[in-house]
Order: sequence, then structure tokens, then C-alpha cells
Amino acid sequence: MLVGAGSAKCDFAENVGDKLAGNTPGSGEQTSVSAYSPALRQQVAVTCSQVQDSDRDRLWKCSVDSSGSVVYVYP
Repeated sequence: MLVGAGSAKCDFAENVGDKLAGNTPGSGEQTSVSAYSPALRQQVAVTCSQVQDSDRDRLWKCSVDSSGSVVYVYP
């Protein structure tokens, strides 16, 4: 698993990645998970969609439902 974060903290991005572990994104697939945010000290709802990077590899683009922060997770 490889994670990257935009405006989200790395620990949170890793928690999202842990929740998605074992899920391989399919074309157009979307899923929702709840991941712990150390900054907020609570579970946060996240919606993830399958996207492709510039090399055409599939990954998850995950948006925090309450703030719009985005994390990217490679399976």
C-alpha cells in the first residue's frame, strides 16, 4: 500500500489506506469507509472512488465527507 495526502495528515492517510487494504479498485467503483483522524480524535467518514494516475495505474481517490480533504491510496 502506498498513500499520499493533499491537505490531510499522513497518519490519517495511512488509516484510510489500512481500511482499504485488500480492496482493489475496479472501474468506476466507489466505496465508503470510516477512518480514525488523530487530529480530530474521532472517526471520520470518507468516500473513495477509483481513478487512474498518469501511468494508467488504478488507485483510490478518497474525500473526507465533512471537509473535502483528499487522500490518494494505491492498493
